[in-house]
Amino acid sequence: MKTDKVNFYLKSTLVKTPFDVDDDHIKAVEKIVRDSAEYKAFIADKRVNEDENRDVLLTQFDFKDAKKAKLQLHHDVYLYDLVGTAYQYLVSTTKDFVSTFQVADLVMEWHYRNIVPYVFLSVSAHQLYHDGKFKYENSAVKGNYKDLYDEYKEFLPNDAKERLEELINE
Repeated sequence: MKTDKVNFYLKSTLVKTPFDVDDDHIKAVEKIVRDSAEYKAFIADKRVNEDENRDVLLTQFDFKDAKKAKLQLHHDVYLYDLVGTAYQYLVSTTKDFVSTFQVADLVMEWHYRNIVPYVFLSVSAHQLYHDGKFKYENSAVKGNYKDLYDEYKEFLPNDAKERLEELINE
């Protein structure tokens, strides 16, 4: 019987191979990150202080004063992969237990260090992107993602590593 509960701690010795963290732990951390006040503040700061109010697809529209239209942060290296990378890093550098909260904290640290590659997309454009209906230019991706690559490349899943290499080498 599958439970909806996730143990908040993962013993580092249980993870024997790279990328061996289970899906439930990764999704639990994704939820912690997305629901956190820090994540919401990060997005608000980007939109207010850095004036990032345009969708990379619908560039003619400024979403700054939009009442009903919403922009979402799209992680160019998916949040799922970032969480998996954080788990791998922490499990590799910790001798005991790694908590979902430690992982979420590291992922948020990466956001605030601005090393996560991202773009802003409207809700509809975000859905269309994930449905494979359009791609944006690599030049639209923001963040100092080379630092993420340089510091954590040995812990990144191959597809995330390849995507970062593509962005860096453009």
